[in-house]
Amino acid sequence: MNEEKKMTFEERLNELNLLVSKIESGDLPLEEAMSLTEKGKKILASLEEDLAKAKAVMEEHNESK
Repeated sequence: MNEEKKMTFEERLNELNLLVSKIESGDLPLEEAMSLTEKGKKILASLEEDLAKAKAVMEEHNESK
């Protein structure tokens, strides 16, 4: 997951979209599709974590007004 954290939010989102496209193509062997799914889950978790942090900052900012 450290590799995903070094990428920007937008880069990780793009990578996730690419993984989804590859998986949805149906042209991958099962093992590769499963591997890409696991990688996608990790990227998604890091994106969700960043969004939760951003939401908390925004809520804190709004409460301080």
